[in-house]
Parts: sequence; C-alpha cells; structure tokens
Amino acid sequence: MATTNLGDTALILGGVQQILITPYTAAGALGTETYSLDQIVADSTSITQEDNTTNAIDSETKDEPIYENITLGRYTVTMNSGDIQSDLLTKIMGFTISGGNICAPNTYKPVWAKIEAAFNDGTLVCPKVKISGRIEAASLKTGIVQGIISGTCYAGKVGSEAEAPLTPFYIIPKASGGA
Repeated sequence: MATTNLGDTALILGGVQQILITPYTAAGALGTETYSLDQIVADSTSITQEDNTTNAIDSETKDEPIYENITLGRYTVTMNSGDIQSDLLTKIMGFTISGGNICAPNTYKPVWAKIEAAFNDGTLVCPKVKISGRIEAASLKTGIVQGIISGTCYAGKVGSEAEAPLTPFYIIPKASGGA
C-alpha cells in the first residue's frame, strides 16, 4: 500500500484578498457587472455548510439501521459591509431609489448573485446565492451602520460548457487559474 504525503500538495486558503459579487439579471442569467466589496468588516465573512441530516429506518432485531438516508446540509454565505452606498443596497440587497432616498424593500423580492472570495492561492465560489440582505444599525456611538449580505447557496454551473457540473460551492486552486 502506497502512502501519499498530503503536506507536499497542501492548499491552504487564508487572508482573503478580494470579495466579488456579480448579480444575476431579471431574466435569470449571470450579469456582466461585478462589484468588488472593499469595505467588508473584518472576520464577518463566512461560507458554511450546515450539518448533514441523517434519517434512519431502525431495525427491530439489530442495532444497525435497515436503511439510512443522508441529505447534505445547505451552504450559506454571510458578510457585513461597512459601505452602504446606493449601488450595493439597490443592486445586491433589493433596495430602491425614490426622490433621492434609498428605500428598504417593503416585501421580499429575490436577488440572486454569484459570490467569490479570492485568496493568494485560490478562490472560493458560490455560483448562485439567493441574497437575504438587511441593515444593522446598532452600537452607533462606537460602531457603524452595516449592510448584512447573507444568503443560501443554490446549485449553479461550474464553467460555461453544456456538460458543466452543478454545485452550490466550489474551489478554484490558483494552479488551475484561480482569481
């Protein structure tokens, strides 16, 4: 049996360099306008998979289940933006402009976006995220108003080929052309 030393090919991603958000169009296609979010609050960004759900059919005569079904946990993404300019609020968080005012949505309207977190050695990509944004105005003496950009990741294509796989999350190592 051969032993492979994984330390020789380790991919360690830390110290995010850039966060990019590309909203989808109203027609459901990935848009052409990408936003680089430079005012993200430190240590507020996370891409997390929820725990898998296991449903087992127990056996009457054994301690092992007869059948076990495992459902993968959803991926979610969240980050806090210190920048609440109109482009961010209207194009990513569903706000509108009225008479020069930036107005919060009265009812939820889905906003979809591709989110990328780029590191020196690779990029984490959530190809299709249903955004659930909100404003947090708290601790205003010592803090700032923040736009909370969060959402659930849905399966999107990896690449543009017709046979490209669908996935809610993927990693582009720098060696394969990471951002």
